[in-house]
Amino acid sequence: MNSKVYIIKRKSGDSNQDIIIKALKRIPLNKIITNLENKILINPNWVCSDLSDTGNVTSTDTLEGIVQYLINEANISPNKIVIIDGGMSNTTSFTMEINDVFKLEKYGIIISNLNTDRRIDGIKISNPLALESINIAKTALDASCIISVPSLKNP
Repeated sequence: MNSKVYIIKRKSGDSNQDIIIKALKRIPLNKIITNLENKILINPNWVCSDLSDTGNVTSTDTLEGIVQYLINEANISPNKIVIIDGGMSNTTSFTMEINDVFKLEKYGIIISNLNTDRRIDGIKISNPLALESINIAKTALDASCIISVPSLKNP
């Protein structure tokens, strides 16, 4: 598979969301992800409980640009879009709160902490190399698409 890198020049007056939408239009993501998806999970890179303006975690503006694109350009029903995170156990909710991710619920999407989600135990892995089974959050198991959103880190 060939990789492509897109460089989008920010114009005066462009918001962070505008830049994200311009980048996604270049791909074009709406030809890859359609409203036929069961659930689309957007997984930000929240590796620590930090404010996004530090550059250590994905910004809410970036997530909002993706949500706007999925709804307005790819015609995805908002109820199919879920911003998820988990794994940091007791800090996931805090990270969501300090980065004001819940403001994105105004689009009709769901915000979900997988640490508190219903867990499905004992999912068998075919031809395992190490783990023969895993436990997984029900929301993740029901998804047909996961968008992992990286964050460039400060040195």
